[in-house]
Amino acid sequence: MDLLFVTLRFSAIALAVATIYLMLRDGRQHLAARIGALLLLAIVAMLFIGLPSSLRFSMEIEIALYYLKIPILPLAWWFGLALLEDGFRLRMIHWLGLLLYTGLKSWSLTVVLLGGENLLTPPIVLLSYILLIHLAFVTLRGMKDDLIDQRRKARIALVLFLVFSEIVTLAPMTFLSGLSANDIALMNLVITFLVVIWAFQMSSRFQAEVLMFVPVSQPAQLAPKIDPRDAEIHSRLNEVMDNEHIYTEHGLTIRTLADRINVPEHQLRALINQGLGCRNFSEFLNSYRVRYAKSLLSDPGHARKSVLTIAMDAGFASVSSFNRVFKDLEAITPSEFRTTALAITAQN
Repeated sequence: MDLLFVTLRFSAIALAVATIYLMLRDGRQHLAARIGALLLLAIVAMLFIGLPSSLRFSMEIEIALYYLKIPILPLAWWFGLALLEDGFRLRMIHWLGLLLYTGLKSWSLTVVLLGGENLLTPPIVLLSYILLIHLAFVTLRGMKDDLIDQRRKARIALVLFLVFSEIVTLAPMTFLSGLSANDIALMNLVITFLVVIWAFQMSSRFQAEVLMFVPVSQPAQLAPKIDPRDAEIHSRLNEVMDNEHIYTEHGLTIRTLADRINVPEHQLRALINQGLGCRNFSEFLNSYRVRYAKSLLSDPGHARKSVLTIAMDAGFASVSSFNRVFKDLEAITPSEFRTTALAITAQN
């Protein structure tokens, strides 16, 4: 058993170190790759813990490794969000989750090392579930909106993996209570090993875009091209978008749009993603909605309309989402855009 443990651990460590190198070499411009490298570093620290006594480090190094492995869960939370949410940025809530989790775990570990009683397990477990449930929620929420087939499949795999991981974690307290501690440790080690293999396999193609779910055959700097076979579908799509302004309908889904132009949903997904270069349906809709809102904001005839009304007219669900999307696309707020646009119109 010791030989199996050592083989799996050192194999996973070697693959993880190689993957960290590949991620930083080929994908350091991507936030997900940088987070992934930090996550793998924490996993390497975890893998070095629990080696046979003849291979263990000194007590000081072991303690340092315990502290280094603490942020695995919040980093995995970050990594999943960065892969699945287009335009993901680390916000205050993400830093708060990391700091709260690592703070509680570090304090708990310090108390135990000093010989005290650990009273922080319940809040740590609760916070762990909050992070995992949030990641699962984001994963499932974006499934319908996602236009990248590979990433849509990855969403399903991620949710199944989270469920399976929790079953293994809770195994000693549930239906697998008959298993020994070594059996549970081996199951966790195998899961870790499979995760590292996946990360290495995705990164070792020497194209970081593969890990980011960006089509390698279509570089981001090149304008998307419509397949001649999709010309008719594209024409029908332009008709309902440009002339019927279907994007102003609240709650519009890609299935509804596909039904409106009478094409299979998977063909429409492929056209919008591969032909028009949009990674999710919201991105596609928002480009039209912001363009329409800009026409209203710059029109003196609509100068007395509130920003909220214009947001609703353009198809946005709330003024807050309208402001966020507008600023992301235009780098200024709708109100600032209106002031500038109307001033230019008045001068002319």
